[in-house]
Amino acid sequence: MVDPGKARPRARRWDVVAEGAAGNGVDDDTETLAGVFDKAAAGDEIWYTPDRAFKLTAPITLNKPLRHLGYGAELVQTASDTTGIRLEGGASGTVVAGLTFRGPQGTTYEPNGRALHVTGTPERWFENLFLHDVTFRDWGYGGLYARWARHLVTLDVVVEDVQYAGLDHFSCADVHHWNPTVRRLTGIPKNGFMQSYGIAFNRWRLTNLTEDPRCDNCWVWGGEIDSVPWEAIDTHGGARIHALGTRITNSYHGFAAVPSPDPQGVDTYAPLDILAAHLDIDGEVDDGSKGSGIRIVGAGRRDNTVERSTGHIIGGSIARMGSGIDALGRPGDRNTTAGGVQLYLTRGVTVTGTHIKECRPFGVSLWYDNSGVLLDDITVVDPWHPEFPPVAAVASRDTGNSWTLGSVRLKRGTKQAAYVCRVGQYVSKNDRTAWFRIGTDDFSAATDQAFRGGAASQVKIGTTQQQHVKPALPRVPTPAEINQRITDLRASQPPPR
Repeated sequence: MVDPGKARPRARRWDVVAEGAAGNGVDDDTETLAGVFDKAAAGDEIWYTPDRAFKLTAPITLNKPLRHLGYGAELVQTASDTTGIRLEGGASGTVVAGLTFRGPQGTTYEPNGRALHVTGTPERWFENLFLHDVTFRDWGYGGLYARWARHLVTLDVVVEDVQYAGLDHFSCADVHHWNPTVRRLTGIPKNGFMQSYGIAFNRWRLTNLTEDPRCDNCWVWGGEIDSVPWEAIDTHGGARIHALGTRITNSYHGFAAVPSPDPQGVDTYAPLDILAAHLDIDGEVDDGSKGSGIRIVGAGRRDNTVERSTGHIIGGSIARMGSGIDALGRPGDRNTTAGGVQLYLTRGVTVTGTHIKECRPFGVSLWYDNSGVLLDDITVVDPWHPEFPPVAAVASRDTGNSWTLGSVRLKRGTKQAAYVCRVGQYVSKNDRTAWFRIGTDDFSAATDQAFRGGAASQVKIGTTQQQHVKPALPRVPTPAEINQRITDLRASQPPPR
């Protein structure tokens, strides 16, 4: 038992240059740094002289918690297809502040080319990592890779010019990324697209939930993600994955919540309790070459639902997203089911307070087997398509959809295309389809009928608000509150002297 009256030993600061590291970016500092880490006690500070570059020629593995302080300093890994620093379970409690992790290159895929590899085991998870003002640059895989880890917090982290994934998580819990910046991923070709992930919350494929559980309670607060060829924010089968106030630009998909497979490779685990709030998503193209802005997708197939996805899309804006074109120049939406928001195999998803502009061919697309969707306080400006006539604010594109229509507004802007703003609500098939109106829509900008598709008499229409009340939504911070929380967190973490 520790005597509370006895002072704890003060953490020692180790100056790596004083311990023999060259820090000139030319001489190999791998053994010197490893030696300092070995001598240091758990909780000690490792000081990297500012404006110095410490060359690594092999990865270094740590199994004790240390505080790495290096404002203006770089760790430069020169070996190909390998990690910079690896933190294992015994290193729980590690802090890294100010350092830049620079790899050998970020344009060729290297599966082991990870700047910071954090891993526990199914029996002993890594716990407690704090990264502040850390930059990851030029890596063949990505910046942070974490598996079996919980209580991970980053503040003002930057990932740029990496190949595959910026901040990548497998079976992680209680993760908070405050004001992250991820930009310029290259991607790897797969199925006609350049697979890449800005921030991802997944689980290892082809294993069970006991060994590799879902990522759970993971948050992205503010920040910016730019130029990700595939999905800026992604989860495969995660639970309680939240993205709030993030600006996403020039990426194929903004936020994609999709299922994860079971050991037989069958999509089984749907993303659950997803929250996309106040996201600002802009494809930054006018040719329709980006995909849907936000996708929430459950597990299963048409008429064979395994697990429905759940969640909320609250506020924010989505612009210039939709059908997409793959890396080979082929249409990415061959069935014309895309849109600013795309849903299928979901239950009780809410889309409210969202502004959707120049997305093709729909503002909100319910593909198939969506149960109890609520669409309210949505403005859709200029849905369009070069060849598909019934572009619409809202579409039920296939069978098995039920939804409630609150206040939805279709507006005409300045988009020029063969088909723009044709339809308010488009229903292409009526099999197992029901929709209810509880608000006042405004489809006056439609150049065709406000309702179009199969015979309207086959669609159940409710008119009383008492029958179809709006569900309670979670209280989410406003963009101003998100920014204030980031400012307060910065104030509590001043740079060390």
